[in-house]
Amino acid sequence: MPSISNHPAEIDIDWRTVGQLLEAGQYDQVVDLLDLSGRTGEQVEHPLLTPAVAAVHQISLACRQCRADVEWHRQAGEAATHHEDQLRAYAQVFIERIYEWQTGETREAASSDEIQPAEFEVRQVGEPTDWWQRILQRLRQTKQWIRSWLAVLIPLDPRRIRPPDVPSGERAEQEIEQVIPSSVEPAEPTAAPPVETAVQAHVPEPPTPTVETATVTSAPEDETASTPPAEAGEPGRQRPPSLAAYCLGLFRVYLDQQPVAEWPSSKGQTIFKYLVTHRERPVAKEVLMELFWPEAAPDAARNNLNVAIYGLRRALRRSHPDFSHVLFHNDCYLLNPELHIWVDVEEFTQHLRNGRRLEQLAELEEAVREYRMAEALYQGEFLEEDRYEDWLLPQRQNLQDEYLALLDRLGDYYLERQEYDLCVVMTNKIVAIDACREDAQRRLMRCYSRQGHYHLALRQYHLCVEALARELDVGPSQATQDLYEKIQRQQPV
Repeated sequence: MPSISNHPAEIDIDWRTVGQLLEAGQYDQVVDLLDLSGRTGEQVEHPLLTPAVAAVHQISLACRQCRADVEWHRQAGEAATHHEDQLRAYAQVFIERIYEWQTGETREAASSDEIQPAEFEVRQVGEPTDWWQRILQRLRQTKQWIRSWLAVLIPLDPRRIRPPDVPSGERAEQEIEQVIPSSVEPAEPTAAPPVETAVQAHVPEPPTPTVETATVTSAPEDETASTPPAEAGEPGRQRPPSLAAYCLGLFRVYLDQQPVAEWPSSKGQTIFKYLVTHRERPVAKEVLMELFWPEAAPDAARNNLNVAIYGLRRALRRSHPDFSHVLFHNDCYLLNPELHIWVDVEEFTQHLRNGRRLEQLAELEEAVREYRMAEALYQGEFLEEDRYEDWLLPQRQNLQDEYLALLDRLGDYYLERQEYDLCVVMTNKIVAIDACREDAQRRLMRCYSRQGHYHLALRQYHLCVEALARELDVGPSQATQDLYEKIQRQQPV
């Protein structure tokens, strides 16, 4: 394949400058330069340069997103460290009070420069014997003291203090809700921009709600009907939040284009993944209990589920505190039907279906366009970080099989059209997943040979032989050997 510098008349970009900008990490300038020149791939006149220029553009966009992610995580780390310091000081005050309650002794007075909350009186009548019950009673008795202490802290940084996590059990949750002011919220790090993708995400319209909205704060399993939602166009009606979930590759969630960065518990996040990918129908609580706590007793599994759902709701309601994202209805959990939900898995499947339908109608160009949009959405295995979750393995395998069939179809299409560079790109993605696919290996060998790159074709054969020996302990098929011998003699293939 000729290099870009061999055709200066066709390219009006100073590619040495582009390389220097890329090396210096000036990704915005690289993208702007390509955009301004109008040569992001399709506009390049030389057919062999099209994939190369498009690759530079897409890789620069990806590098720019990586740089934004690094900055976002840095800011989030600084915010979390500051948050940790303040929470530690917050807990120390409770520890001092617990020490006084248990021993009757008063700790040594703090220095004059420390913040001192208002004093309070400790009663001794009707004190329960259970330690946690005593703590809850003390919290109820000292409600005014806690409020006065928070009133002193909040002006320092009104969004850096948050109440402690709820202990297990529905009753304890209600007690804490009564004591800690609900207006105190945690700090939020500066949000990273949404991932840039070549495919424009279409957020579907929400279906008509079929269940009543449930109150989610204090009793996760109580079906509490809320006020019926206002009709569209009514004054004061707030637009329901939009939710985008990326499940192909690294799992990411965006609420109104802002990332959900903090998940109180990993189980809550896992349950959310299950609800998102099974949102065609409500999920019974017994299914979740059996799926995620199979070894636990029913009461323990139910309690664990309540705590996980509580943490999940807290993670989602930060941007819309008055909106119930997860509903409980008829002993089932489901995502609120009013949410505008976009899921990359659903979009991938829809583009794939569209492509196959168009291909059956002999509209091949339109079908390939749909296939390419589906291919761009597949950024990795389905929920790739959850390697040991059995419930998702069938769907992960099915999606990967669909992706490989899609790449195979695109590879054949570009080979027939003699667009060998694009054929190599698609087929290499197959080999990266399954190096023992001899049909894909032979297609690469043909592409290289037809381009005159016989050394690359022969190298591909040896890579195929090594993969088969390593993975399957077998040799190449007769068809692969025959193709290799033809290429050795530089015969047309």
